[in-house]
Amino acid sequence: MQSTKTFEEVERGNTRVSRSPKGNAKGVSNVKVDLALEVIEDCLKASANPVCLCSFGKDSLVMLHLILRIKKVPVIYWREPYFQSKFAHPQKIAEEWDLDVYDYPPTSTDYIKLGDYFDVFNYYYVNGKDWINLYTGTKNYDEGKPFLCAIEDLLLRPKVPAYDFKWDCIFHGHKQVDPLYIGDRVELPLVTVFGERLMTLPIKDWTDEDIWAYIKEHDLPYNKERYDDKNEARNNDLFPTCHNCLASAGKDAYCPKAKSNIPCVGRSEEDSKKLKDSMLGAMYR
Repeated sequence: MQSTKTFEEVERGNTRVSRSPKGNAKGVSNVKVDLALEVIEDCLKASANPVCLCSFGKDSLVMLHLILRIKKVPVIYWREPYFQSKFAHPQKIAEEWDLDVYDYPPTSTDYIKLGDYFDVFNYYYVNGKDWINLYTGTKNYDEGKPFLCAIEDLLLRPKVPAYDFKWDCIFHGHKQVDPLYIGDRVELPLVTVFGERLMTLPIKDWTDEDIWAYIKEHDLPYNKERYDDKNEARNNDLFPTCHNCLASAGKDAYCPKAKSNIPCVGRSEEDSKKLKDSMLGAMYR
C-alpha cells in the first residue's frame, strides 16, 4: 500500500485540524471585510459575466457570501463523479441559496509524484491558451473499502477538448496562508489579468481565524460533519486512491484490483519536478 504522508499529515485548507467557530474567536476586522467587498464591487463593475469558483469549503463559502451581499453570480463547482455522499452539503447550500451551479469535465489530467507526495491534477479549459488546474485531493486507501484507481478512474476520466467559457471575471477563494504543496510559497496577486479576463482573490489576505470568525458572525452553513467531526466520508477534498503502479517505471507494484503485481508505468522524479515547475509558472506567471 502506498504512503502519502506529505499530503495527509500537513494541515490542508484547515480540513485536517478544525478550529470550530464555536470558540471565542474575535470578529474579522472591518478593514478586511471592507477591502474584500471593495475589490469584489470593483471587479463586478468591470465585468459583464462574473463567476465564482466554489468548492463549498469554508473559504469559498465565505467568499461566495461576500459576493452575494453585492450581487448574485453563478458558481462553478467542479466535482468528481465518485462518492456522491461527499456532495450532499454543497447540494444543500446550492438549494438554500438558490444558486446557479455549473460543472464540466476537465480538458486534460496529469499527476505529480514527488517522494511521498502524490496527487492527480485536472486542467479545466478557459480558452485556447489558458486553463485552471485543480488538484483532486487523494489520500491512502484502506484495504477492503471502496477506493479509486488513479489511472482508470482519474487520469483516464472523460474529458472535453474545449468549453464555451463565457465568464470574464473569475472569483477564486485561495488565501496567501494556504499551502501550495507543489512549491515554495509565492506572493499571490489580489487581481490579475488571466487571458482575456480578470482573476481576483478577494480574501487573499485573510487567515483561517478570520474565516471562522466571519462564519460565526454570519451564521454561515458550513459543513459541520467535515470540520467539527472530521468525517472524511463528507470531505469532498480527499478521495481514497491507489497509485501503486505509478511508481517509477521498471518496477512492479501490487494492484489491489487485479490482486497481483503489475508493471509500474510512472514517470521519474525528475520529470515530476519539471511538471511541477511548469504548473507553478502557469498558475503564478
